[in-house]
Amino acid sequence: MARRIVWSINAREDLREIRKFIARDSIYYSKEFIKEIKDKVAELTLFPERGVHVEAEGVHNLREVFVKKYRIIYQTSEDLVFIMAIVHGARNYEITE
Repeated sequence: MARRIVWSINAREDLREIRKFIARDSIYYSKEFIKEIKDKVAELTLFPERGVHVEAEGVHNLREVFVKKYRIIYQTSEDLVFIMAIVHGARNYEITE
């Protein structure tokens, strides 16, 4: 059964910031990279367990998948995939409820 995707406000802002950063060098590649991220997220509707488990105190069913060096951090439930954040792998990202 396909799950519904829900993007957090933070994840949407992360996408905008990534697009703006890459667009400084190439608008074309910024669009292509954002498409790659969205395609990876769309795959999670059918395969939400594909991501690696992420340990975070007080947060359950947390996983991540990668697109190049970016982490797509998401939480799963029976009927949805909640995209929490998209961060560069070099950044130290603190996960909280």
